[in-house]
Amino acid sequence: MALVSPILRSDRNRRGRWLPALLLAVLLAPLPAGAEGFSFLHLSDVHAPMSASRETIAQARDSGPIRLAPYGVTAPPPSFAIVTGDVTEFGGGAGAWETYRSWWDGARYPVYHVPGNHDNTWWLLRPAMRALHGGLPYSFDHAGCHFIALDSAGRQDPRPGFGVEELEWLRRHLEEVKPGTPLFLFFHHPLQGTEWASPRDYERLLEILRPHHVALMLVGHGHGFRHMRFGGYDAVMGGSTFDKNAKPMSGGNAGYNVVTVQDGVLRVAYRRAAEAEATVPLLEKPLAAPEPLPEVRFVSPEEGTRVSGEAVRVLLSFPDRDGVVGEVALDDGPAVALAPSDEKAGQQGDRLWKATLDLAEATPGVHVLRARFQVGDRHVYAGREILLERPGGPRARWRVNLGASVRGRVAASEGRLYIGTQDGWLVALDAAQGHEVWRFRTGGEVLGGPAVGNGSVYVASTDGTLFAVELGGTERWRYQAGAPLSAPPALMGDAVVIGSIDGAVHCVAQATGEPRWRVPTAGYAIETAACAVGDTILLSAWDTFVHALSASDGAPRWKARAAGTERTAPRYYSPADCSPVVAGGRIFAADRNYKLTILDAATGERVGVVDRCAAVSPAADGRGVYIRRPGLQHGLARLDLNGTEVWSCDIRLGALPAPPVEAGGSVIAASDRGLVSGVSPVDGRLLWQYQVSAGCYLPGGAAMADGVVYTAGLDGAVTAIQP
Repeated sequence: MALVSPILRSDRNRRGRWLPALLLAVLLAPLPAGAEGFSFLHLSDVHAPMSASRETIAQARDSGPIRLAPYGVTAPPPSFAIVTGDVTEFGGGAGAWETYRSWWDGARYPVYHVPGNHDNTWWLLRPAMRALHGGLPYSFDHAGCHFIALDSAGRQDPRPGFGVEELEWLRRHLEEVKPGTPLFLFFHHPLQGTEWASPRDYERLLEILRPHHVALMLVGHGHGFRHMRFGGYDAVMGGSTFDKNAKPMSGGNAGYNVVTVQDGVLRVAYRRAAEAEATVPLLEKPLAAPEPLPEVRFVSPEEGTRVSGEAVRVLLSFPDRDGVVGEVALDDGPAVALAPSDEKAGQQGDRLWKATLDLAEATPGVHVLRARFQVGDRHVYAGREILLERPGGPRARWRVNLGASVRGRVAASEGRLYIGTQDGWLVALDAAQGHEVWRFRTGGEVLGGPAVGNGSVYVASTDGTLFAVELGGTERWRYQAGAPLSAPPALMGDAVVIGSIDGAVHCVAQATGEPRWRVPTAGYAIETAACAVGDTILLSAWDTFVHALSASDGAPRWKARAAGTERTAPRYYSPADCSPVVAGGRIFAADRNYKLTILDAATGERVGVVDRCAAVSPAADGRGVYIRRPGLQHGLARLDLNGTEVWSCDIRLGALPAPPVEAGGSVIAASDRGLVSGVSPVDGRLLWQYQVSAGCYLPGGAAMADGVVYTAGLDGAVTAIQP
């Protein structure tokens, strides 16, 4: 078995230059001779330290041959196990990861993992899994088949998404895989549902897979066991190793999938842990490769075309086969059927297909044309971005793609932009043109945005390192925190303050990186930036509390519990994914239960609670705050210092915890799916809107400098908006 090097150490090289040869090879390739006579187990949704899961894993760990009763075959002893996420309830904190790993002690075979939303949200287990498997994503081979692990779980956020860097890794990696090789992909989230930013997010994966032989996808998340189809590809959900209503040995549904390849046939059945056999049939099919699917090609418009009319004409190239039907949609709007065109096709054997999409109601900005052709029971996808502009409206001064997803906010200073990427780079761009000035490599993902001050850019990495980088791109110093860092650094006087995943708070000298103090503060992870009021440092954590520390030595002064945590499973609802803010001697803290807790800054005493708040930021005049509301209406509001609404603006922002920003005489608020709005701070009147994402989340929100708004999101694009 060979592990593929991790994405953070991969290079950017070849792209599909030999596609015609690949397709021919797929057609001619026989079934790999070794792809027979093996089995493996597929487990999911363990939620350690759930004791019932320990019993189910013990059974799986010691498993011998298992009979798949519906098919009348017996699978040989498993060669390995795959666990598709939510292996822990709250990530790696409180020893949950170590507890889970101990349940596999003595297993006679390897166990492969990917994170789920429970693993990455409250603690960020991803670095531990990456260390275990030599990378994430990663791959291995077995018996002529190729297995690929992907991470669909958001970093420090429960929403799914595939990073641009992950998809690019997959594209390059598949160039090295022998055509016709059966592929087994495993990740946590099913490729469906409203948790994704849009269908476009996972359709990008399906586009990459088109020329390859995808035998099976293995997923979790739903705690069910069933067969599914994603874009015509077979998939199975792995159930759960515990049952909320019954212990695993007492007749509940706790169990796992048994997957076997025998005599060229792939079979999957679910084994309830209480039963001696796998009794639930899920899938039986030949493992041989089907005929490869042709490619959809956009003829027009070209990628990134700027359009300004009331409609856009779409022209695509695709073979004309019996029963082929196609459609195209603008973003998530209604699909329009594609009709054959009499125009000459650009490639032999293809024909042109046409449609016209209405743009009359579309917001200025970035939109995606989503094309889909159905060939039998399989689908072929393609996407194309366009920029819609209206006379006199906001426009994109420039737009560049970094080749990797961005989770933190853009930092702007003196004509430069500084951006951290999920593949581990700190990137400096020229703010006027978007040209890349330099890149600096860190050792892990950069999830919090950088901070700029005193001639340096400060950036933290999930490998536990805090860097100071000179404005020319040269490392100035580094500090090792001893635990992953996903929070942005905060500059306070001549110090840098940052919290770590293990709940500690670190204070180092800005000039040298020398540690001043380190204090174990929170009972769980810290992922947001610290702020200050006087000589007090404020942080919030996934332990349900807002913490106040002495700036001089980190000594605790007080801690206050957030209002939204006063319910069952309080840690889920901690005030931990939006930094607290200070205004008028009061502290405002938003929590995951969408409540805003108002505290006295001196004592931490609670003085008020406001419902429906996903994020908060201070007003420039110090006399109030702006809140981001989840839901469909009045998503932005200004409150006074008592929490009373002053005004609201009827825009939809969504539940991502990216706070609005007041700058340049406007309040800038970015929706979770990339619609950026400029609002009057005086009365909440909507001034302008521009869409910067064509189907991916925008967790970092927006920043403004010198009258220009800058955004970067999970689609890897950085956009400069001129309102």
